[in-house]
Amino acid sequence: MGLYSQIFSGDIEGYLSAIDRQIGYDLLASPRVTAINHHQAELLIGSKLGYRSTLTTETGTQELVEFLEVGVKLKFTPHISKNGYIRMRIAPSISEGSIIDGLPQENTTETINEILVKDGQTIVIGGLIKNTNEKIVTGIPILSWLPIIGFLFRKTELLTEKREIMVLVTPTIVTPEDLEEMASEADKLEKRYNKNQKKYTLF
Repeated sequence: MGLYSQIFSGDIEGYLSAIDRQIGYDLLASPRVTAINHHQAELLIGSKLGYRSTLTTETGTQELVEFLEVGVKLKFTPHISKNGYIRMRIAPSISEGSIIDGLPQENTTETINEILVKDGQTIVIGGLIKNTNEKIVTGIPILSWLPIIGFLFRKTELLTEKREIMVLVTPTIVTPEDLEEMASEADKLEKRYNKNQKKYTLF
């Protein structure tokens, strides 16, 4: 189908259950991220691969350590209007890569979406496809290594896997009442943590 997006109001669990009955799905993560109005927030589910680079200036050369981020990434910027609508700039991507001879190599599929939704509506973005090709060689030790006739004693399999990543985002405007409730829950967690720390502290 390619990249696509849609908006719906209702039960997310029911939506996911319908998808599960049709094609099945695995939940990668279900985080809650708080973002300030007009400011970008980022989320990464994957890895950071480190590599070295050099920065040359008039005063000398400096060696830096940088990171290649691979996996499922989501960047979004909310813009809240006075009438309660939220304009979302959402940029999901899925990537894989490696460091070869000190240089980062990356394959990525990404899209940028500008969507206007009401408070509490869910945005669905799909079509982010990840293809994986793997070559597996199995055989009888020693015999499979012989030249010319070795192929008679080994087997080569090519495994191809295609996965589609779907991103569901439900923006909710945080009110002062919500902040008070969050602060209250944070206080309860802190008191419980301190209580447990005293309980297990050895003197």
